[in-house]
Amino acid sequence: MNSETDNQETENKEITIQIAAAHKVNLALQQNSVPVIRDIVLNNPTDVGYQDLELTVITTPGFAKPKVWHITRLAPDAEISLRDCMIELNPGFLEEVNEAVRGTYDFSLSSGDEVLARLSCDVQVLSRNEWGGIQELPEILAAYVQPNSPFIQEILRTAAKVLQGVGHDPKLDGYQSKSRKKVGEMVNAIWSAVIRQDLAYAEPPASFENEGQKIRLPEEVKRHRLVTCMDSTLLFAGALEQAGFNSLIIFTKGHAFVGVWLEDLEFGTSVVEDLQALRKRVDLKEILVFETTYVAHRPAVKFTQAREEANAKLFDEESFLLLVDIKQSRLARIRPLYERVTQTGQEDTSVEEVIDAGLDDLSDLPEDVEYPDAPTPDDIVGADRRVENWKRKLLDLSLRNRLLNFKRSKRAIPF
Repeated sequence: MNSETDNQETENKEITIQIAAAHKVNLALQQNSVPVIRDIVLNNPTDVGYQDLELTVITTPGFAKPKVWHITRLAPDAEISLRDCMIELNPGFLEEVNEAVRGTYDFSLSSGDEVLARLSCDVQVLSRNEWGGIQELPEILAAYVQPNSPFIQEILRTAAKVLQGVGHDPKLDGYQSKSRKKVGEMVNAIWSAVIRQDLAYAEPPASFENEGQKIRLPEEVKRHRLVTCMDSTLLFAGALEQAGFNSLIIFTKGHAFVGVWLEDLEFGTSVVEDLQALRKRVDLKEILVFETTYVAHRPAVKFTQAREEANAKLFDEESFLLLVDIKQSRLARIRPLYERVTQTGQEDTSVEEVIDAGLDDLSDLPEDVEYPDAPTPDDIVGADRRVENWKRKLLDLSLRNRLLNFKRSKRAIPF
């Protein structure tokens, strides 16, 4: 009886195709050469070997070009993992998708005229301005940060006028001043410049942080004067990047807001899920966070109040999800998605009333930036200064930290 059971199991064994693929595909993935198929495994549990096989994939609708893999041999009771899983996405098709559509990856494995295995997997094809959420590759969100948008340039010109109007240097020169207070003042001026755009708040879709949403890129924000929390966060991130600052996009359940480094630093990784790492940097006055939706409140909300609201959110550990470091995402070669700029003579994009929030007192921010890489005489004067330097070195999550950027040397002992 055991022999009959074994024979039946052998007959039921079939060659299988296993894949790991993106569940959502859009133009941002294609523009940044992100592989949508990450793994392909062929499993042959039978006692029959096959020669000269072909694995074919066709997508429906045609968001990717068909591809054929040639496989020399699939041995009995063997498994093959393909090294080259890349398929070429079709930019022309993805450019024209206006609403999300359901599609499939359709795989077929054959040897000569014999089809050995088939596999069909669902995929969602998103519109060009639709983000897929944080479930897959959160850092691709950096593609929707548009520092070169004409609207961003307008905002920065207005920010320079705000600074000049209160007697400050109108230059937006990033971290060149080496003063965290000066950086804070420039960010405050950008805040006031966005408030002057007279934006209105629009409610985001439910669970947008997981499911994704359509994003209003800067030129669309300029046309319609409407923003969700995600739209306003990306608008600020673009303005901050163009002004030379390193921005962060912070996600909590059902919400997003922005952060900015007050020094030319980054986290060392594109995605950070450790809330304490963020909170410690905020406590050390190295990162400034603020609530972006307050730009749509009337009367105008002060920058200090937006900071307080964002700081309060950092104490809700259950709500925090992750943050995306835009500078690190750029270093990972995630580039801005090009934006369609429509020229129409009928739309009036002027702002009827100048809304001014002014500049706040940012005396809580340190005047100067101190870099602890090279010890100075001041580093050894006073216990408080030494403790501060130790804390900064321990919390340094950039590649300057030798514990994170380890290199082999004669002093290293390999295990």
